[in-house]
Amino acid sequence: MDNALQIFSEKSRYGVKDEKGKIIIAPEYMEMQPFSCGVSLVRNFKHQYAYINRWNQPIIPFGKYTWCDPQFVCGYARVIEYQAIQKTGKFGIIDTLGNMIVPIKYDQIWVLNEHYFSKIKAFIGDKLEFINLFELTNFMAY
Repeated sequence: MDNALQIFSEKSRYGVKDEKGKIIIAPEYMEMQPFSCGVSLVRNFKHQYAYINRWNQPIIPFGKYTWCDPQFVCGYARVIEYQAIQKTGKFGIIDTLGNMIVPIKYDQIWVLNEHYFSKIKAFIGDKLEFINLFELTNFMAY
């Protein structure tokens, strides 16, 4: 399904057409990533990120996270939320429904790779921890 959706640009704004060329999301975004696991990362002209579905409905609203993985991997993506008190961003992991799978508390989470979901490297300060997504979820490959 994701491969049938084509991003297009019109007047420096991005939208989506279906496989027949019909516009299904009007060009309104400053940036748009290809759909993965049924969602697309978009950025508005206020430089805020959101994830939307193919009907242009927000899965994660604009401004909730200061950074997001451009693609989901087997239904999971890293996100960063700015922590005003610490004046830094902290990582967590969400699923395609916006559910928090790994809490926002890590200074770094390594890039997600489906072959290493049982042992994802994460750091709090200099302390290395391993995250096992299989233990945290009813894992289903999307």
